Amino acid sequence: MSNAVKYSIVIPTRERHETLSFAIRSCLSIRRDDVEIVVCDNASSPETKQVVDSIGGERLKYIRSEDRLNMADNWDLAMSMARGEFVTVLGDDDAVVAEVLDRIEVILRSCEVVTWFRTPYFWPKRKAPSNVLVYTTSEYERVFNGSMSLEYVLRTFCNYQFYPSFYNSFISKSTIAKIRLRHAGKLYPSGVLSPDVYSVLDVLATVDKYCLISTPFSLSGISRCSNGGGNRRELKRFIHEYGAKKVHALYSDDRLPRYQHISLGLLSDYLLFIAEEGCSCCEALIKSLVGNYVAKSKGQLPRWVVRELLSHFKVEMADVVVDETDGIGSYLPAHRGVLVDGKKYGITDACKAAAVYGQLMNGMLFVPMKTKTPRNRYWYGAKIRRIPILGRMWARYRAWRKG
Repeated sequence: MSNAVKYSIVIPTRERHETLSFAIRSCLSIRRDDVEIVVCDNASSPETKQVVDSIGGERLKYIRSEDRLNMADNWDLAMSMARGEFVTVLGDDDAVVAEVLDRIEVILRSCEVVTWFRTPYFWPKRKAPSNVLVYTTSEYERVFNGSMSLEYVLRTFCNYQFYPSFYNSFISKSTIAKIRLRHAGKLYPSGVLSPDVYSVLDVLATVDKYCLISTPFSLSGISRCSNGGGNRRELKRFIHEYGAKKVHALYSDDRLPRYQHISLGLLSDYLLFIAEEGCSCCEALIKSLVGNYVAKSKGQLPRWVVRELLSHFKVEMADVVVDETDGIGSYLPAHRGVLVDGKKYGITDACKAAAVYGQLMNGMLFVPMKTKTPRNRYWYGAKIRRIPILGRMWARYRAWRKG
């Protein structure tokens, strides 16, 4: 391997050696000597190191923390070990589409940050959907202003997945250095719950511009071991690593209700960022943020939680301008995709899913534009209405939650 490393793919991992091997192999499918893969082991069992040693290679670098770190500290350690000029974080159940790197390299000549839409792959042997790849049919490449995007994100609590973070972007080492200066040498301030979400705000506050492309460099794997996707076991382990029993004990703002919900954790990080930055018009910004959060979480939160939010933050919904598009309407290009049944294409893991995605891009494989949803009546929970009795119960429950 040459001494000059241009791209670093950082993989923080913890007790997921079953999926880690596929993430590493997908990275090694990039046939370039200026790409390094950094695996940061968060005090996992010996199987994790055995997986890395069994693959080997000059481009593969392994580091291990002897003590179990929380997620933010583990990402900080992993990013500090990257030598590349541009860095991205890859989940240990994700995979990369090697063919996209050449396109990204051209864009990085004029832009410090390139981000892509988070395209999911649902692993087999998990609750529905299972073994499904989302193939993007949209085609766009657009440059956005960082400060304007930040103001929009904070004001409307819009979908952070459309914006640059360490997780779905290549970010220059100089930008990362500026972010560390903002936090006295650390990658994150204390109190951050979701490193990928908070990094969105940090990156937007640091860069003048960034480029958004529709074609993903990485596929976001969703497996039965993922932190997201409603995985309660992983959520408990995640909270325990922060030294708490309940997630609401970790909220950055005492005004947040003592209720365990993943979206309240995201709101906590947004409020922490506003407090750290000392944004101008702070109170007005917080009221707009909380108001949009309540509007977009309607039906997901108990009524007492909504009442406490509006009361504690002194929000009058009549005075809040709610962004109904969630950032997808006029602000961002339309993003479309089709569902690909993994069984029909021989997909068994994220690495093969990334290989199939590359073949679809190059026209070596064909997927009908009207791909049917795999037969599963619990697809995203919405198909539950196909069962008459459960459908009526579901409708009554939704009506009760809406008050």
